[in-house]
Amino acid sequence: MKDQYDLKELWDQQALPPLTVDLSEIEKSASQFYRNLRYRNLSELAVGILTACVLSYQAVTGQHFALDVPSHWISRVGRGTLVLAIVFVGYRWWRDFRIRKLPDPMQDGALYIKAYCSQLSHQARVYRDMPSWYLAPFIPGFVLILLGRALLLPEQWPLLLGSVVVCIMLFVVAGLLIRRTARRFEMRAQQLGSDE
Repeated sequence: MKDQYDLKELWDQQALPPLTVDLSEIEKSASQFYRNLRYRNLSELAVGILTACVLSYQAVTGQHFALDVPSHWISRVGRGTLVLAIVFVGYRWWRDFRIRKLPDPMQDGALYIKAYCSQLSHQARVYRDMPSWYLAPFIPGFVLILLGRALLLPEQWPLLLGSVVVCIMLFVVAGLLIRRTARRFEMRAQQLGSDE
């Protein structure tokens, strides 16, 4: 028993080798991260503009609905609500997901790693809050469009019920993907923070 204690004590007294961080690997990872952020931001902008244009056109012209049916106006208001949601989400996206420039890694590697960790942590925080400002604003518009359809075509209630189920599933899947992305950013920031 005494020998076991001595071995444990010897083990505890050993000095740990210094951790070395390969700055070129971190720089490569950060470069890929920033490319992905730029692509994501441009994709969201393009999809938002295209969708807002289509929904605006449908809201103004009342495409596919008769003008004298009351539900038509509910659906048009729903489309207008979705356009407002897209504008709101676009603003939040621009405000929260702006890309901050990293310092030059050759001048101060520690500052570069700290700034990269900070950016990863910021992205994780924004993704954690995202369901409240990215998904929730679209719910009223979808509800109004589906309500308008239900009032216009009450005999198609199974199709409308299926649409509601699909919308709910899409929102749940989007929420899960958002959480997964936030966890990935958090884990990478923690990994880099422990490597410093």
